[in-house]
Amino acid sequence: MRYYLISEGDREALTVVHDGDMFQCDSTHPYWDEIREGTLAGDPEVLDLLDMGKAAATRFERVTERVSVDRGIVYFDGDPVDNSLTQAIVRAMQEGADFKGLALFMEKVYQNPNRHSRQSLYTWLADRDFTITSDGNLIAYKGVNPDGTSIHSGPGIVDGVEMNGNLPNAVGSVLEMARSSVAHDPAVGCSVGLHVGTWDYASSFSRGRVLKVIVNPRDVVSVPTDCSWAKMRVCRYKVAEVIEAPVETLLDEESDWDDWDEDGSGNLTMTYARIR
Repeated sequence: MRYYLISEGDREALTVVHDGDMFQCDSTHPYWDEIREGTLAGDPEVLDLLDMGKAAATRFERVTERVSVDRGIVYFDGDPVDNSLTQAIVRAMQEGADFKGLALFMEKVYQNPNRHSRQSLYTWLADRDFTITSDGNLIAYKGVNPDGTSIHSGPGIVDGVEMNGNLPNAVGSVLEMARSSVAHDPAVGCSVGLHVGTWDYASSFSRGRVLKVIVNPRDVVSVPTDCSWAKMRVCRYKVAEVIEAPVETLLDEESDWDDWDEDGSGNLTMTYARIR
């Protein structure tokens, strides 16, 4: 086993060659400390940590044809996925979570029509123990008034009815607005859009009630920078329940999204994974 360790400022990168196979990772890898220590010690078991993709591949099998894995790197439609999604894969393996929800989540992220919006979502996910539903949607939180109405007033559509004011957020309700009306620029803090966020953000913003809400990743528009990327502007969400504490697992089995997350045809394609 041969290796090359390169340091560039605060970042380190490692290349390991073994039996003709090459593995690469850097200090952002979730198992970096163990990999670095094991490599320097010449421990061949470090290859199992480097080849995270081999374990992930078996879990993605028979879930989606758009996800592929090659020597520890996860690809979607042939492009390497953002590191925040890679870390979610590691977390799923650690928790023994069902990979179906994670694979569907990836598909929905890539259904978001705006590349900048997808990148904003990655920023929100980074270094955060987020939760997804079994059908691939994102759990977020929203602080509201004691009566369940939104703290800020503005236009919106609630269960198909156009309203303007402090919008009601009853459990089971769907709130939405035209995507084109949601502020896209992340440099603008307070602006037009349906706002949801992390547990810490929502609970500190709340005036008596915090809601667990479900967001389809394709409906994320921007992540303002003024709150350390803790909130999101979205064009649609569904109120799941009033909640006293955040969900701490990667996968939330309690999902009642029904047909709200269809891709237009009424189905999400689920076929075999391909391993590169």
